[in-house]
Amino acid sequence: MTTTKYYSVTDCAKAIRKDLKQAFPNVKFSVRSSTFSMGNSLDISYSAFIPTKEVNAIVKKYQYGSFNYMTNYYKQDNKKNIPQTKYIIIQKYITNEDFTKYNTIITKY
Repeated sequence: MTTTKYYSVTDCAKAIRKDLKQAFPNVKFSVRSSTFSMGNSLDISYSAFIPTKEVNAIVKKYQYGSFNYMTNYYKQDNKKNIPQTKYIIIQKYITNEDFTKYNTIITKY
């Protein structure tokens, strides 16, 4: 008999924090979880100049499916026996200090 282990969205957040810290040790990530009717999500934000596709490559295994907007259907096509969540939102922001620093550099050209 196979037993299925159930994970919470906070377990998923902990696993993602660990993977991100291992991949980008000098970057501070904020990983926040939300639970709502019929699902849950994780919001990941950071201010480093790392392309979001690199972050997504690390965290995409933690999202157990994808939403098809044309058919209004959530397809669970990535189920694994690891902590997972329904949605992962990645946001990259620029701090005021970084904006001033890079704006000065850009305006020189």
